[in-house]
Amino acid sequence: MNPSFLQKIAQSSHKRLTYLLNEKSKFDGRLLIIVALLGYFGLLFISNIFTDYTIFWQKLGVPAFPRPFVDLGNVISGFECTRLGYDVLLENPCDPISSATPVMYPRIWMALTPLGINQSHTIIFGIILTALFYLSILILVEKLNYYEALFYSLILCSPAIMLLIERGNVDIIIFLLLFISWIIGCKSKRLIGRYLAYSIISFASFLKLFPIFGLAILLKEKRKTFIISIAIFLTPFLIYCLSYSGELRTINKTVPVTNYYSYGYKIIFMNLQESYSSLFPIGKATLIELIFFITLFLIGSKLVINSLHEFNIWRIKPFQPKTFIDPNNPNISYKLDSFRLGCGLYIGTFLLGAAHDYKLVFLLFTIPQILDCIKSNSQLSLSSSFALLGIIFTLYLSQFYHLIFDEVINWFLFGYFIWTFLFFLPIWTKFEIHNILSKRFSSEIEI
Repeated sequence: MNPSFLQKIAQSSHKRLTYLLNEKSKFDGRLLIIVALLGYFGLLFISNIFTDYTIFWQKLGVPAFPRPFVDLGNVISGFECTRLGYDVLLENPCDPISSATPVMYPRIWMALTPLGINQSHTIIFGIILTALFYLSILILVEKLNYYEALFYSLILCSPAIMLLIERGNVDIIIFLLLFISWIIGCKSKRLIGRYLAYSIISFASFLKLFPIFGLAILLKEKRKTFIISIAIFLTPFLIYCLSYSGELRTINKTVPVTNYYSYGYKIIFMNLQESYSSLFPIGKATLIELIFFITLFLIGSKLVINSLHEFNIWRIKPFQPKTFIDPNNPNISYKLDSFRLGCGLYIGTFLLGAAHDYKLVFLLFTIPQILDCIKSNSQLSLSSSFALLGIIFTLYLSQFYHLIFDEVINWFLFGYFIWTFLFFLPIWTKFEIHNILSKRFSSEIEI
């Protein structure tokens, strides 16, 4: 097929998407999100009249357990067994699913043990956390038009996000902590207020290590404040990791690494190893996947080569600060802060190798800025359109075990978020990078 023809289709679709996202709505599109969620859970409730609701949920792509909020139950059962004297990182006979399942979170969670929380509280806590999660989303996205609301509804009703809700996974708590941090950081004009926000991110990283990547939000600070802040908030985290390295290794062995409902740089290679360990016999669907993968690899290679060429031109030329947004503008800085938070979390968890797909929930922090990029018709507009579609596709494709399409999309998103993260770097950072690279390459030429 003619590449120019495909390019015309992509450009035409992008223009149509830009037009729709810029349309004005008579009422706040967030009402549509509420209706979509009520309809989704209403269907689950009605299905329970005719059959086990977990069977219906499984048909929607969510591998539901008969017992709701099992991940939250795992933590709460740890409180009970800790009171009984067990080391719950090694054994947890109180677990509602299996007595062989230890608590898979750092021991700091057990500091809540004296509160007397037990498994009879699991359902109520799960419902409260779910309600707070959806409330935080409605606050995060602000006023929407119909089409923006449609995209958010698709995301929130996707199998990957609903898996997070069904399991009652503690990543909901992490999301809420990061949301509170973002709110405080955006509203605080004084440094002490923003330091409180960064402290919440640091605390969340003690609960589960990956939130430390959310400190990418520190890039909103000026050069000197950024350097001091990185030292202040990274040092206790590194001390914590070194002090409890044995405990963290134990947890790492407990958490299974699987290519089912997962993403990360390792997953595509795990899928390829299983799919193509022997080329014959090879199914028609597998062959199509292989061709698709090779095609995207060739396209990706060309894009990388073009990017390196543009980078070299940027390095050689005198530094010219260019950006289509003003990060100091209070009307848009909150979206950039949110984007950096979600972007850092996605890049970090992707580089860790393998993460469960419900961690894609943190991409919700990036959506407001992605929508703005599309609507602005800037140089990031077209790629942001593909990124938005890629996010929706990967959230729905995650239910299909062993699908390479899904992982190719995640690699595209990984590249997109690295590129946009670099694009949105503050001017002082770009100036430093440009100077360092220019001096390095010029000294190599002289040698």
